[in-house]
Amino acid sequence: MFRKLAEADPTNYDLRMRLAETFRLQGDWGQAAEAWKAASAIRPRETAPLLAMATALEQSKRMAEAGAVYEQVLKIDSSQLVA
Repeated sequence: MFRKLAEADPTNYDLRMRLAETFRLQGDWGQAAEAWKAASAIRPRETAPLLAMATALEQSKRMAEAGAVYEQVLKIDSSQLVA
């Protein structure tokens, strides 16, 4: 459902976030990471989709990519101790 809605409205941040969460719940970490990446492109100063994307990348064993995303989070908000 969210996929079709997101395709129809590609600049809708909330739909991208929901789509990513749907993929996460299905265990599709690669698709979840891509959806969070799309959400981050819509709101580049938001750290939530980046942190979620980094977790998805870790779950996909893409550690170098996850590390780069965590560094991006710290550039946006150095108080993010999670990153």
